[in-house]
Order: sequence, then structure tokens, then C-alpha cells
Amino acid sequence: MKKKQYLNDLKKRLKSKERSPDEANDIAARSKMKHILKGQIPNEYALDYDKTFIEQADKIYKKLISELKKLMSEYYNPSVTQLSNWLRSIHKHKRNRIRKQQSGQLDKDD
Repeated sequence: MKKKQYLNDLKKRLKSKERSPDEANDIAARSKMKHILKGQIPNEYALDYDKTFIEQADKIYKKLISELKKLMSEYYNPSVTQLSNWLRSIHKHKRNRIRKQQSGQLDKDD
């Protein structure tokens, strides 16, 4: 009985780690957005990591998100909410890394 229960639990864990097609599409879309942000976005739309995300909300919602939707439209059609959440996450990560580097908590090479 224990062996059977173990196998059932194992199957459940493996199944839970599988990605649904929607999850895979979200991951691919987010990756595409990161790639676009690195090289195809004009400097006027770039995020300023010295400012908070909210301080840049006007620029983000009026310019950056519409530009991203246009550039991603042939591959994906993410919602404004998805793009906003992805941008907020990327901004938070990069801003925290920059602040840690400046305070000496993180090496420049890391």
C-alpha cells in the first residue's frame, strides 16, 4: 500500500511541474518582451532605474506598453495588465540589483 501511495504522490508532483500551453506561451512572450526591451525600444521609452515604477507610470502606460504591444503583435497578444506586471517585475529586479551594487552588497560582476 505504501509503495502505491508513493507512486501516486510522485505522479501528482510530476504532473504539477508540467507546464500548460498557456504557461509556456506566457513564458515565451515574456522572454520576447525582454529581448525587445534590450535592443528594439528607443531610448525615450527606456525605464529609468533611478526612479520607481510608479514615478514612471505615465510614460509606461502611454508610450512603452503601446510600443511593446505593437512590436509583439505578430507573435503574441499580451494584455496591458500582463505587460504591466512583467515590466514591474523586471524593473523591480534590475533596480534592486543596481542598488545592491551601489551599496557594495553585490559585486559588479554578479
